[in-house]
Amino acid sequence: MAEKGAKSATLAQSAAGLAENSRQSRFHNEVSEPEDAAEELDSELIGAQKTFVIGDSAITVGVLADGNGEMPEDSSELVADLLVGSAPKEDRKAVKAIVDELVTSEDLDFDAVTLDGVGTVPLQDIDSFDSATSQISVAAHSSFASGASPNAAPAALQKPECGYWHPSLDRFYASNRPYSKAPASLSRYVSIEFTFDAKHLKAFRCTGSHTFEPDIVTDNRDGKRYLGLSIKAWSTNMPNPYLDTKLSDSDDQPVYTVGQMSYATLVAGKQYSVTIQTGRGNATSDKAKIVWQRGKKLYPGPYDLSVFSDESKIVQPWKLKLPGAKVF
Repeated sequence: MAEKGAKSATLAQSAAGLAENSRQSRFHNEVSEPEDAAEELDSELIGAQKTFVIGDSAITVGVLADGNGEMPEDSSELVADLLVGSAPKEDRKAVKAIVDELVTSEDLDFDAVTLDGVGTVPLQDIDSFDSATSQISVAAHSSFASGASPNAAPAALQKPECGYWHPSLDRFYASNRPYSKAPASLSRYVSIEFTFDAKHLKAFRCTGSHTFEPDIVTDNRDGKRYLGLSIKAWSTNMPNPYLDTKLSDSDDQPVYTVGQMSYATLVAGKQYSVTIQTGRGNATSDKAKIVWQRGKKLYPGPYDLSVFSDESKIVQPWKLKLPGAKVF
């Protein structure tokens, strides 16, 4: 988590400052590295994220930049809404204190940024970012500079005899409110909650897969959709998340996914959640299904572009209503 003050002139500054810097100046991370120890890459800012440790949970919230690579000026509000909706009930008091600070403070310190073609990079791995040329300097010790893949999946054959590897779906929610008691908004929200038990994770390990993606898939075959096609922000309490690409999505079945880099860091019996915020769609209702996917990271680079599916399992095919809430 970025420290306040010391990196106030970095990408980890307030969302408003981040947007302003992306328009007119050079971002600088105050990391003491020799000039020849960094690798320069051409890239554009896709978004930023921050992880909050609340009780026994770590909740990561991501905010997407606009088409010009600029962060929304209301990033603090986006983060606050998703944080409240994602927090366990027993931690709501602690969350309220964080949210109160977010909405009154001018600073939102992000922990990491997502760069086009590079992936999500911790701030300490960034030496500088020049918005005029879209060129970043990545510290030589960074796995992104070296091309290493710290969480690469082991090569293994699929083993269908491993058994039931996917989690149980606990809850589905879709609304124009980030959580039930929030005021209505112009955005749309969709969230799922799910749990792996010990047998699920043992079976997952047996398969040889490494990554896990809980896909929320909507039905656009009639051209009508409740959710907007573009994601504005997202949150999850999975420990190693990444926002999956929408490049290969079918126009008929848009997919909204926050993936998990490694099943090995998931905890049996813990309820996980994913919430995604989009713009408003062109219809007041829709239907959805959930697709659990296990896969592997096949080569170095961003997870959203280098993970491929080994197997998928469909849950509640077109039985989930948007808007709506259902507990299983």
